[in-house]
Amino acid sequence: MRKLIDKSKYLGVSKEPQLPEFGSVFRRLWLSSSERRTLDREPSLSQGATFDESRAIDRQLRDSQKFMVSKCGEIFVSEVSELLDYYLWCLGQDIRTEGNLLLQAGGRKNPCPRPHPCGSRYEWNSGENLLVLWGFGVCFGNPQSGRVMLRRLGFAPLLMVDSRRIDFGWSIEELPPQRTATEGEWSALKTLLGRLFVTLAELEKSILSQALPTHREDCLSKWDKRKYSTPLEPGQEWLRRDMTLQSIE
Repeated sequence: MRKLIDKSKYLGVSKEPQLPEFGSVFRRLWLSSSERRTLDREPSLSQGATFDESRAIDRQLRDSQKFMVSKCGEIFVSEVSELLDYYLWCLGQDIRTEGNLLLQAGGRKNPCPRPHPCGSRYEWNSGENLLVLWGFGVCFGNPQSGRVMLRRLGFAPLLMVDSRRIDFGWSIEELPPQRTATEGEWSALKTLLGRLFVTLAELEKSILSQALPTHREDCLSKWDKRKYSTPLEPGQEWLRRDMTLQSIE
């Protein structure tokens, strides 16, 4: 039996948590830093959602993140958010390698039918589950257990309203309708997120089996938000986050 963690170190924050601006999640893993800055300056490049729809989505994300902070603590939420941001950036570096490491790791590339800055979507089957990756986030699950969507920043999981739908599209605006989880769904959400974390760890293992020994170290050296003195191992980090998550009641 896993030992329950002491959430006091996570929950001992009396002030309202500082939540990120979710508009920044429109960054794409296939874009360079300069291209991402251009996209940030030109929000009209991200088409689809109306102003009211965008406000509703932002409200859902904020409600979801507050829910996760109440369950896991602000520190854990921040750690997972930073890890996902870093890992999606690493996958963008993997795409640029000779032969595309994501394809070598069994990924299916679904090119966007529209011109730049729209990019490809990658998919993997993991048992009964489907893993879908974009530059702005990740979706995971199946029609029976449900599907969870994580944006690149904020660790604010949303559940797909209809988990049978697989018309994911290539942008946030094209995603099927989503909703925040309820208190009664916490156990199921925790299980689904745990499976996602383990699947990302397995994906990392598969990628590294095809890469040069120093590949992740080289990725870290290019990371413009670098905060680690030694190369971060995303696979091990995802497994650690799963263990912590599953120990929370």
